[in-house]
Amino acid sequence: MIFPLLKGIISPLKVPATFLIVLVNIVIFLFCLETFDRSQQQIEKILSDRDMIMTQGLIFSQFIETHPADYRTLMKNVAQKSLNGDLRASHQMGGLAIRNSKFMKEALDFKPNGNDIEIDKWRTHFKEVLELQKNHPSYYLGLTDQHNSWTNWFSYQFTHSGFSHLFWNMIFLIMLGCFVESEAGS
Repeated sequence: MIFPLLKGIISPLKVPATFLIVLVNIVIFLFCLETFDRSQQQIEKILSDRDMIMTQGLIFSQFIETHPADYRTLMKNVAQKSLNGDLRASHQMGGLAIRNSKFMKEALDFKPNGNDIEIDKWRTHFKEVLELQKNHPSYYLGLTDQHNSWTNWFSYQFTHSGFSHLFWNMIFLIMLGCFVESEAGS
């Protein structure tokens, strides 16, 4: 039996709150799907540009070098390898940079050393990513350092990164929600 705690699937009439939350999740997902797909594809296209990622890795490495107190030893060591010419380390740093909130906030004001043409090209792409993030449901509805108001604590529950994410979250919600709602009463 798939739902052993529930002795089968419980009727939505007996646990309306759970199924209402599932329905709200699906509606919000479908409403945001086009914007999510468009933004995600454009971000992935920009981040798949090897030159952009390598330049970003070098810039992030320089950023870490100028802000050592904000980073752990491992990150500083990889940054140093990148600055010493290790291409693999530069690529890793380029991917890590997009996940670092301090860098994402301060990168455009940072003055890196290096090839001015590559840096200008990176700045253009970086600005595009920042603009795409503003319109991406996972960024403006989700929880981040920049978006952590009470509304984001509520709305992040309804953001999903794809059909698979939505499906498995809803399966878990049905299993847990139906059990809790049937035990606690609705």
